Amino acid sequence: MGRINHKHLSRDEFEFLLDTMMEHEPDHPVTEWLKRAWCINDCDSNIRTGSELGYKMMQYHLTEFDEEDDDFYEQYWGDDEEEELEWDE
Repeated sequence: MGRINHKHLSRDEFEFLLDTMMEHEPDHPVTEWLKRAWCINDCDSNIRTGSELGYKMMQYHLTEFDEEDDDFYEQYWGDDEEEELEWDE
């Protein structure tokens, strides 16, 4: 599966995530939350990501990750240019 560019997981992607969590972390609170979310709206749920402020501003048209989202992603998860410190044992 390639990188997901939309700010929501499809039903199949949601099911994969839920199955994975149930297999590896069956008692985790997030797993329980996913199970509850799976059952809403006659099992037609998905997971959507967005800022609370964005929802308040009614920015429902922003359904794909944009350049600003990519910049923050790289800042948080990207490779550091600095060398990693080596710890003496």
